[in-house]
This record gives sequence, C-alpha cells and structure tokens, in this order.
Amino acid sequence: MFAIYKREVKSFFTSLTAYIFIAIYLVIFGRYFKVYNLDAGMTTIGYPMLASYWVYFLFSLLTMKSLPEERKEKIDQLLFTSPVSMTKIVIGKYLAMCTVWFATFAVLCTCPLIINYFGHSELLTDYTLLVAYFFMGCVFIAVSMFISSLTESQLVAAITSLVVVFLIGVASQFSSRITTSAYVSMIMFVGLCVILGIIAGILTRNGFFGAGVTLIGSLVILLIFVINKNLFEGLIQKFIEKLALPMYLQSIVNDNMVDIRIFVFFISVAALFVFFTIQSLSKRRYS
Repeated sequence: MFAIYKREVKSFFTSLTAYIFIAIYLVIFGRYFKVYNLDAGMTTIGYPMLASYWVYFLFSLLTMKSLPEERKEKIDQLLFTSPVSMTKIVIGKYLAMCTVWFATFAVLCTCPLIINYFGHSELLTDYTLLVAYFFMGCVFIAVSMFISSLTESQLVAAITSLVVVFLIGVASQFSSRITTSAYVSMIMFVGLCVILGIIAGILTRNGFFGAGVTLIGSLVILLIFVINKNLFEGLIQKFIEKLALPMYLQSIVNDNMVDIRIFVFFISVAALFVFFTIQSLSKRRYS
C-alpha cells in the first residue's frame, strides 16, 4: 500500500495537478478570507468557508487524473494482476489525494493566526472548523474517486464528479426553493431509487439486479405514499438539507460548539465511498 501511495503522491507533485489544485484553491479561499475576515472584521474563519462553496469543484481535478486515465491507457491491468489487494490499492490512491488536500489545508491553518494577529480570533472554534473542513474535503475526494472508478473517460469523470460534489456543496442553497408538496417528494425519491439502481447495476455488473433495486425501492416508496401521504410533506427538503455537508460546518459557526457526531459522520461517509470504490474496481479485476 505504501508503494502505491508513494507512486501516486510523486505523480501528483511531478505533474502540475497538485500545484494547480493548491494554487487555485488558495486564491479563491483567500479572496473570501480577505473580504470577510480582513476587510469586514469577522472573527471566525467559518464565513469564508461557507461563502467559498463553489471552490469544491476543484476536488474533481484530483480524481480525474488517476483512475480514468489508468483505465484508458490499460495501466490499471498492471495493478489488477499485482499481488497487492484491491483494498490496499484504493486506500493508497485515496490517501495520496488526501495528502494533496492536506497540503492545502496546512496553509489554511495559518488563517486563524492571521486573524488573531490583527484582532481577536476564537482559535478553538476556528481550528475545530478547520478539522471538520478537512474531513469534509476527504468526503468530496471519496465521492469523486468512486465516480471516477465507474468510467474510463477523464471528461465524463470530471463533469460527473464536479456536478455531484457541487450539488452536495450547495444543496442547502436551493432546498428552500423546492416545493413541500408530497407528490414532488415522492417523485424525487423514486428518481433517487433509479439512480441507486443504476449504481447497483454498475457495481455488480448485473443489469437485472440494478433494475430489481429500482423496482423494489420504487414500489416501497409508492406503498408508503399510499398509506401515509402526509409523511412526504416537505420530506425532500429535509433530505437535501441533510445531504448538504457545509450545513454541518454552519452548525459549529452558529452554535460555537463542537459536536463529535459531525466528525463521525464525515469519516463514515468517506469510508463508505472508499468501500464502494473498492467494490467497483474489484468487479473489474475479476471480470
């Protein structure tokens, strides 16, 4: 696993990928840091974190180069035939991407000190926010890596992961605009079942299984809807709000309290999508 990790880290830093990611991220974040903290005098770093949500698209840069490119050039076959387990391969790649993100995060860690130098900063709250922010980035990397494992096209991987990560990042921005109608909630949950069915079909390489997941899930939702329609009133809004990861950071900013459940949630989601990636690539290895 360490050999895979070293190879990936070297690949990121001998090419321009890591430097482009770090530079663009810091420029965008730095702009919001200047506006909110240095100019407006905000005492917490949470405001530029929440305002710079559109920077999340950069995480697709890290994953689009690794898995899709190797699959397209058939380099992945060398890894698949190696004695190293798929779990170690995926974790090695994932940790390498997180290392690039950590290099960016290390620079961000100086922001509370800058705020404190020019005025007053809630250092404990800010560094708690930064740790949560780092784990949120690890979730975005895990999600993007899973999406990249499903295709050999760098363009498709980049666009798809960009859209998904961006939607997760800004979900809270448009959840209030969605109608609370029970019918709309039911239709959107059926659509979610279709998406899950497609993913299940790709992971198992079995279209019938994917169709079965879609059919059973849709029937269950329709049955619940018929029994208790009121249950779906505003349900899709609540679901989207739970999906919006930055909202968990906002709870720390608003309440000025540390909730260990936020860290457990981020780590669990990241681990889940790393597991999905392992399963996706394992199916290709033995197919």
